[in-house]
Amino acid sequence: MFTGGGRKKIKYFIDNQKKKILDRLQIRLEYEESSEFYHCGNKECQRLKFDEAVELFFKCTNCKGPLNMVDNGRVKEALRFKIEQITADISRNQ
Repeated sequence: MFTGGGRKKIKYFIDNQKKKILDRLQIRLEYEESSEFYHCGNKECQRLKFDEAVELFFKCTNCKGPLNMVDNGRVKEALRFKIEQITADISRNQ
């Protein structure tokens, strides 16, 4: 029940949302790639960047456990995968 103009508006809106998501994913990937993270292993505690961990002498402020380096390779891999999916989807629809 959408007219041709309505479909174009919806398509434009969806494409615009995909581009916004793509931008956010790329920013997050850059952040993950440019930072080294530390975490105590406790799910309730947050992970910290290296400079924050150093200031805390590698001790968690929440649970007082030791902060260890986090391997964020899987996060980066997932972000790259999603970026590729959305990029391909945008390319197909243009």
